[in-house]
Amino acid sequence: MSNRRTNKPSLLDIQAEQERDNYGGSGDGGNSGGGRRVGGRNHNSNSNSNSNYNNSNYNNNYNNKILDLPLEQGLVCGLKDSFGFIYCADREEELFFHYSQVQNIHPSDLKVDDCISFRVGPSKNNPDKMAGFLVEKLDVEELQWDVEEHPGKRFKGIVERALPRNNSSSVMEGSIKILSEDDEEESDEKTAKFIKFTAMDYQPQPEPSSDRSFRRSNSSSSFSGASSRLGLNDVVEFTLVTYRRNKTQYARNITLIQSDRERQRLANASLEQGIVITLKDGFGFLKSNKRRGEVYFHYSQVQFEDEDVELTTGQEMEFLVVGEGNEKISARQVKLLPKGTVKFRHLLAEGVSGVITRCPHPSDSRYSSDFVGEVILTNPIQHEENTITTVAFFSNDAPGGTYAENRDGSSMGLWVREGDTLLFDVVQEILDGLIRLYPTKCNVGEEETNEAKPSVKLVATSLAGRQEGVIHAIINGYGFIHCSERPIDVYFKLYELLPESLQSDLLKGLDLSTKEKLTLDVGVEVQFDLALQKSIASRSSNGRGREKESLKAQRLLLLPPNTVLQNKTLVMGMKAVVQKEDPKQPYAGTIELEEQVVPMTDEERHPLLTKFLNSILERMEKQESGSVIYHDMQSHRDEEVILSMTQSLGNGKLSVTHVPVAGESKYSGRICISWGGAACNTEEERKSNDGAITDEDVITSDDGMDDDPSSTKRRKRKKKPKKNLKRPVSLVRYDKHSLSDELRNAIPLAEGDIVTCDVVQSRRSGLVTLANIKVVERKTPVPENQDDQEASTGVGIITEVVNSRKFGFIALFDDRASRREVLFFQFKDVIASNAAIRKGDEARFQIHTKSAGKRVASEIEILPRGTLDIPTKASKDACHGIVLMEPSHTSLSDTPVRKKGGRSISPKPEGGAAKRWEKEEQVVRKIKPLVKEEGFILLTKDPLNMFSPKSAEDAGGEDTGDKDAASVVRIAYKNGAVAMHGAGSTSLSDSSNGPRRGDLISFIKSRKGNGVRDIRVVSKRAATLLRGRLEDINVGEGTAKFVAATEKGEVYNIVLSELVSCDLSLLKEKEQVEGILHEGQIYGVCRTTDLYLESKLGGQHRQRPKLNLTVRKELGGKIMAQSRMAKGPDGTNGFVSGWTQRTSAYVDEGDETKPDKSDESTPDVADEEAEVVESEVTNE
Repeated sequence: MSNRRTNKPSLLDIQAEQERDNYGGSGDGGNSGGGRRVGGRNHNSNSNSNSNYNNSNYNNNYNNKILDLPLEQGLVCGLKDSFGFIYCADREEELFFHYSQVQNIHPSDLKVDDCISFRVGPSKNNPDKMAGFLVEKLDVEELQWDVEEHPGKRFKGIVERALPRNNSSSVMEGSIKILSEDDEEESDEKTAKFIKFTAMDYQPQPEPSSDRSFRRSNSSSSFSGASSRLGLNDVVEFTLVTYRRNKTQYARNITLIQSDRERQRLANASLEQGIVITLKDGFGFLKSNKRRGEVYFHYSQVQFEDEDVELTTGQEMEFLVVGEGNEKISARQVKLLPKGTVKFRHLLAEGVSGVITRCPHPSDSRYSSDFVGEVILTNPIQHEENTITTVAFFSNDAPGGTYAENRDGSSMGLWVREGDTLLFDVVQEILDGLIRLYPTKCNVGEEETNEAKPSVKLVATSLAGRQEGVIHAIINGYGFIHCSERPIDVYFKLYELLPESLQSDLLKGLDLSTKEKLTLDVGVEVQFDLALQKSIASRSSNGRGREKESLKAQRLLLLPPNTVLQNKTLVMGMKAVVQKEDPKQPYAGTIELEEQVVPMTDEERHPLLTKFLNSILERMEKQESGSVIYHDMQSHRDEEVILSMTQSLGNGKLSVTHVPVAGESKYSGRICISWGGAACNTEEERKSNDGAITDEDVITSDDGMDDDPSSTKRRKRKKKPKKNLKRPVSLVRYDKHSLSDELRNAIPLAEGDIVTCDVVQSRRSGLVTLANIKVVERKTPVPENQDDQEASTGVGIITEVVNSRKFGFIALFDDRASRREVLFFQFKDVIASNAAIRKGDEARFQIHTKSAGKRVASEIEILPRGTLDIPTKASKDACHGIVLMEPSHTSLSDTPVRKKGGRSISPKPEGGAAKRWEKEEQVVRKIKPLVKEEGFILLTKDPLNMFSPKSAEDAGGEDTGDKDAASVVRIAYKNGAVAMHGAGSTSLSDSSNGPRRGDLISFIKSRKGNGVRDIRVVSKRAATLLRGRLEDINVGEGTAKFVAATEKGEVYNIVLSELVSCDLSLLKEKEQVEGILHEGQIYGVCRTTDLYLESKLGGQHRQRPKLNLTVRKELGGKIMAQSRMAKGPDGTNGFVSGWTQRTSAYVDEGDETKPDKSDESTPDVADEEAEVVESEVTNE
């Protein structure tokens, strides 16, 4: 309980001994047995003992007098074995009481600090001492320590003596001087009345907040109840009471009215007016018309005349502004004012436009918040006698607000930049007369609107570094843009998209306003600011390192469709002549135009840069000197374009320099275009760059930048701009994309064809191309010269590279070759190739034949990938067919004639022995082989009718002579026509996976002649191979019957023209043959002896294995063919004499005989030739 003195154990012990003597009680209260503990002491619970407490110690006469004693209150301050002591509320001494006097509870339930009432009278044995009688327990609320002198009245006073700061004891007291009631001023020292107070008498009022603090965290304001102690000279309000125990007056329930520090602040406060701009939990901020900073206020300082008034933003207020130290201010005695009372500024002009010359720094950026921007007016205005040309620009008026410059949001930036055009009102501040821009209700291109909230409008962005493009891809959080002015992709992040309000204003300023909502998507045209981010090292496909510039797009503006020019049509429907066909690419070549065409100018390719430079020239007419600095660095390529166009449009009046950028060593800096001798790196520019390299740090040199990137010295690059001479164009390349739709599915263009076309130039690359080519007249083709069969120059693909021995092999690319020839080459024959030679590289080379007849490649030139334009997939217009027979990999056309029963003659040349495989012209005679060497295809699909029966005959097919078979087209081909790359092609090193008999293939017509090329396997074993025998062979009528070797023995009538493996003269009755069953007919009949050999290796190896040719000297130079124990057609192991007509160097000279000319026409020789052909094998 407050203001109660602490117990004095020494006094209690003394009184306890005296009372025990007076009452004659024993030390244990007559308790000889077990008892209960009360207050730490034992008490007997025997009923006889309780009876003794009530009756035995006092006589009846004394008890009747107790009721007449005065009644008082107090606290139990101590308990002993059978008695206790009372801390009285109406006297200072402590009274003794015996447990026998406890009335309404059991003595054992009585505790220390319990509130009690009692009668006070003299002790029985010692009348000089007072004791307590008839003790009863009270509730806490019933005990009153203080007596209020004037109930309900509050007194005012001033603290005369404050409590010490380190108030560790509750008995410490201060004093308050009561103020007079009339004028509430301090009384004279003589008449002044002082009262006491303790620390427990003043409890600061808690602020009205439940969960969140109403106190401003950055303020040290001291409001009512804000301090935990009263200070000297603080004005307080209190209740005056008298302490019953010692009859001393105290101040209770003290409330702080005004602290001395607050009174001093208010004495120096200024009366101001303003509006509420921010409201939060328990506090807010005011905008004053006499200062720029915001003024903090607490809700407790607001003085409401009407309790129903709700505090809202925009309300006009009158308040006192006091300083709180640390340059912080707050408002006191905040009062509401009628609307329209507060004035901040005078309006000078509405709907004014201007260009930003210096951007302000946002208050939450890394720069100082006092950096004010500047805007130069497009049209100066007159105010009084002054001409206003520039106005101040604050960051809180910036269109679109701020955005985060980094990931954590610690640095903020503005959407606007130097060079942007704004729409605003011009006002003059009452405070200091500052002329500044202010939000306007005027809209872009319109009169004043009824917008709910005025704002500063962004009319146009700066054209410095501004470009156009089309969004190419959007991925998570970022995307890429195809730049329209040069072939490069620009990276951007999605948050770089301008806010919708700025998008709408900019489109209105460009006269591109649309009712349709534009959304960020692939294919949407955009306008953006181009900035160079960094350079990254990359590696090209040939292994050479190069540096790639990383470009970033900022402040994206979405444009309506068809706003950005992508391609320009220079001429439509111009006549032209095909000058040259591309032999490596179908439907491609060069066309010569009838008239020369002038391409696009730089002004047409770069319209935004042209508009930017023209605006500088217009500005130059108004200002004698000035400069424009790009916001970001530009790439070297962009700098070259800017420099070239500046010189061409400026006519020497404009100069281009660079403003160095701190920490950048690879680039010269930001571009600065100036005129009239103006300096680019002004004082404001240096301030905004925070440590940018000064002029003293820049070293001018003619040899470019320093090679050492770590060097702190930088050099300016002095480059001569390229002359952009737009020469007329007469020769233009075309490809299949340039053809019209009907021409893409027709016969390719040839040299001399007359066509009409549209000439188109790409703005992105500057490349002039053709479109919509249509044929006017085709030139009659001239037959090619067939005498020159062999060319000394060839092209091909490297199939193998042996780096350790410095040689390799090249596959010759020739679609008319009988086999895929592989040529040997050495690394020393490669022309000027510092890069590594890889397998699969394309090459151009010269073919030379050595003395032994071996062909090799020399003067090899490695071509870029795609130069040969070898197809990787079948053409969509390709024909389809079934392989009737595979072509042979060797030829018998140059086989020399041998005498019957003898060996071929191999005369020894002069100067030495004959080479092993050297051809001897003296003994070689051209013969027509009776076994077919080429392959055949059954045409099943011809979408472009490239192969008619007549053209098929020209291609090597045979005329059946049968009207029913007129629609059957068989096309001859050789191994060189098989595709080299892509799906369905054969391997360059292994032809075993090439087209086989019965496979469904695709092919197209060869570029020269009527042959085929680009043969690809579509489906393996697509046709049914059926074995059987031929019966009823009628050579005269050209018919026969094909009896299938099946259980049913089906019989098919065929024409002998379907025999594709050999001549009819070799055909015998009941010959074992194999045919291809297609749509109920037999095609491609071949003798099994021309296709297979009987083998002892089992049924899974019926196809003839590869041969191993050996020459044995002991056999007299006989050439043996060993095929892993294969059995020949005559039943012997190997082949009989005469299976080949090539000679060996091991033939003895004595056995040489001259050929007999008469044998050439004898039937025996013809029979021998037939026998030789019969035993010839088509595989290797």
